[in-house]
Amino acid sequence: MRITLSDLRHSLSTHFPRMKRKRELRERLAQKIKKLEHCWMWLGAKTEQGYGIATLDDGVHTTAHRAMWIAERGQIPRGLHVLHTCDMRDCVNVDHLWLGTQKQNIQDMMKKDRGRKSAKPPKPAVPFPSRGERNPRCKLTEEAVREIRLLLLQNQPRAIIMRQYGVSKSALSHISAGRTWAWLSS
Repeated sequence: MRITLSDLRHSLSTHFPRMKRKRELRERLAQKIKKLEHCWMWLGAKTEQGYGIATLDDGVHTTAHRAMWIAERGQIPRGLHVLHTCDMRDCVNVDHLWLGTQKQNIQDMMKKDRGRKSAKPPKPAVPFPSRGERNPRCKLTEEAVREIRLLLLQNQPRAIIMRQYGVSKSALSHISAGRTWAWLSS
């Protein structure tokens, strides 16, 4: 008796349904791939960041490179990400993919100088930024802060203090807890 390839596939999918699902996922993914010399570019839908979007057999949407990893290599262990060696976000060639942690991904990014480039030069560090009344966004004077502290100690209603000085509830809480104006003595 001669067994054909379709007989074998039918037999395998009957006895090993997971293999059939994997084959179906592979076939669906293959329809949306353009194989170039090295990278396999995803032609389907993409995220705003340029990563391909694919749907797994259970209906869950994921990135195309993750779906390809699952189809070719199996499940991705919890806490690991599928990372690119080629740095092409829409590449789904499993030979260009590897499993790693977020920390490894960031280290790889820094090593390859792929970090986000800022259009503006970094601001020079200021040892003591403007604080208190010297800060242009400041609403209160040092005198007002001392008065607020006194009113809080006298258990005045916070709503009245907020209205009187034009500050928010959180600003009042920060003054009260010493998170702001801490350097100012009473």
